[in-house]
Amino acid sequence: MSGWRRDMSRSRPRPQPLWLRVEVDQFAAQALQVAAPALEGVPFGVVRQRDDSHKASLYAVSRCARDRGAEPGMPVFVARRKVGRGLRVLPRDGKVESAVRGTLKAVYDEWTPEPVADRTAAWLDLSGTPISRDTGWDDIGPRLLARLKEASGLRELAVGVSASRVVAQILARQALPDGVITCAVGQEQAQLATVDADSLPGLASACRERAHMYGLDGVDQLLDLDRATLVRRFGKQEGGRIFGLVRGLASEPRRSSSVDIEAETVLRADVNDESLLHEAVRLTADRATHELRRARQVARGVRLLLVYSDNRRAQKTVRLPASTDAFRRIGAASLAAFDELHVRRVALKSIQVAALRTSPATGQRDLFDGVGQHKERRLGAALTELRERLGFDAVVPGGSLSLDRE
Repeated sequence: MSGWRRDMSRSRPRPQPLWLRVEVDQFAAQALQVAAPALEGVPFGVVRQRDDSHKASLYAVSRCARDRGAEPGMPVFVARRKVGRGLRVLPRDGKVESAVRGTLKAVYDEWTPEPVADRTAAWLDLSGTPISRDTGWDDIGPRLLARLKEASGLRELAVGVSASRVVAQILARQALPDGVITCAVGQEQAQLATVDADSLPGLASACRERAHMYGLDGVDQLLDLDRATLVRRFGKQEGGRIFGLVRGLASEPRRSSSVDIEAETVLRADVNDESLLHEAVRLTADRATHELRRARQVARGVRLLLVYSDNRRAQKTVRLPASTDAFRRIGAASLAAFDELHVRRVALKSIQVAALRTSPATGQRDLFDGVGQHKERRLGAALTELRERLGFDAVVPGGSLSLDRE
């Protein structure tokens, strides 16, 4: 039997790293086209606000509309001048987008046990997976692209393939709106050296501006600087990040047990009425609280983000006295942040509330909770259960109904 013993002194070689980055351009428009094939060849744009408002701006555009000059973020009336009267303006359809996103997620799950997907992009770590062993390096990207298109019905997707996570993301963006770019093993550094500094992912806008001020427009220039120089010019956090990015060393982002839970209310029309905006903040905080309870989490902080009609943004973070999932506390903190933050006389386009520093709900009660707090918890639990069965919009604050009439 001794001949069958495995030699434990020898460790198995680590599998070759293999990262795939998937990005979907103009996802909201492509999803509508999947649901309504008659839109094929029709120039149209998707808006988040009222589709009959001349102040609305395009959130996503079809390929046909983009070929005629329409771009995301462009006001509808400007897009009509460029495209013509044939431009159709459609509202965003969350249900259709969710269905297409679910189809994409099912394909990701076929390829790797733990894909990381968000609204319009996904990471697939195929290192050591059966697909990576059975498929050639140059064939794996086209194979995934074909499978995603076949399953989802989307026409345009971009895939980047590399042993470096950083390079895979850069290549996926270069492949937009449709295509595959693969970096051969061992060529990651040579590929990075040809990229401009603006293409590096995850850098703050202030960091990019500072790089331009120093005349550092290419990755090859940043490679000539050591870590100490980068930290001195860009700060400890950004300088260290740049040092890793330009060498392809930035691996998987740091994992945290804290997951930010966000909720957003897009106003049907730009609003400057104080009472209506207060109702919108309450509704958004209520939605964030609902998502927090569904995830069985409590939050220690709240972030409020305001987007104005001129696309400027303002945000404020509030720390809560204790971790909570109570709408009364989260709503009050959101309203207080709004009253302090909203000082511009410009109409608002959307409001976002995020629950920060979340942790699993343990059911632990406050020592000084009374009958009122006990009733509040029971009411919140019943409301969450009802909304999980019928949807969030089944029960909403009465004041928020006026938002639909705007």
